Amino acid sequence: MQIQRRKMKIFLGLFGIFVCSDVVFCLTEAQIKQTGKLIRRSCSTKYKADIDELDGFIQGKFDNPTEAGKCYLHCALGMMKMVKKDGHIDYESGMKQVPLLPEPRRAPASHALNECKTAGDDLTQKCDIAVTIAKCSYDSGPEHYIIP
Repeated sequence: MQIQRRKMKIFLGLFGIFVCSDVVFCLTEAQIKQTGKLIRRSCSTKYKADIDELDGFIQGKFDNPTEAGKCYLHCALGMMKMVKKDGHIDYESGMKQVPLLPEPRRAPASHALNECKTAGDDLTQKCDIAVTIAKCSYDSGPEHYIIP
């Protein structure tokens, strides 16, 4: 029951939209930060990922990731609704989320999605694909890297 409650909080954080007639509210920076913490806690626990390695990803250090680190990235991207079941990027889902971001994050997120929509297409292992997507996302704009 607690896991379902946590998943619901994450879902509401990621898709924190309230629709009243034609008005849609976007996520705040605080909501994005809190959601990132929830994703990090959930996925790092699930895969027993090393926190130093995860911090390295945020700094663009993707060389020689551990299996736990790779699968952490797959988990995080999955919770962010950025990948399909086969592990490849879900471009349509990602583009639907762009308008939910604060205005300054929209163009960089759209740019990253366009740059990375075929990242990992030549791979078959979900966790390997996730590293390729994350690295591409980082390379498209390190200052806008959003994977927690």
